[in-house]
Amino acid sequence: MNITDLTTHLFSHQPENPPRNARTVWKTKHVLLVRIETDTGLFGVGEAWVDGADPSAVEAILLKDVRPYLLGRDPFMTDAVFDALIDTTVVSGKRGIMHAAASAVDIALWDIKGKAANL
Repeated sequence: MNITDLTTHLFSHQPENPPRNARTVWKTKHVLLVRIETDTGLFGVGEAWVDGADPSAVEAILLKDVRPYLLGRDPFMTDAVFDALIDTTVVSGKRGIMHAAASAVDIALWDIKGKAANL
């Protein structure tokens, strides 16, 4: 099984009662979903954490850096994929953004693993 595509889907809304914590109030809730497809028809979905930041930066990393790296790779190699993505940040200064992107990919790959195992 190989990865054939990665797409993103951004949803944003202004909640009537914005969630808050001790540091911030989220007036706009962003949900950036990542869909990873395989050559067997299985797909997985993950979410990138983008609250408190502009989601376009994480989306750009996913589409321009992560997608080309993933195409043709084995979706069951979750640890290797995560480590390789984080390793690209050693000298680039994009560690936080890549962690959000790699997290979404990791969730989507585990979704594929679960579906492949009929779980």
